[in-house]
Amino acid sequence: MKSTLLLGLLLIPLGALAHPGRTASDGCHYCRTNCDYWGVPHNQRHCHYYEDPKPEDLKYSKVIKKYSDDETSFVTLLHDSTYMTFEQPQQKKVDSH
Repeated sequence: MKSTLLLGLLLIPLGALAHPGRTASDGCHYCRTNCDYWGVPHNQRHCHYYEDPKPEDLKYSKVIKKYSDDETSFVTLLHDSTYMTFEQPQQKKVDSH
């Protein structure tokens, strides 16, 4: 019972990162909705990564869009003809009082 509860609590943050549409096993899909939000042309295949971009990703790619709010931040890069979105949840600030 405790292990099931713990597993459930660990999975909650992953749901917050879920992409609204279906993606292939490689994390990629064709953008059909909210394309402007991600900075990707309509019907363009792009990939989602839930980590920070690696230095080589930044070095050899063009930054298409950066976005940040209270819940999430992401950057969409274009490398050759591949759009890549790197998304991270925002760290919750802990009130020290």
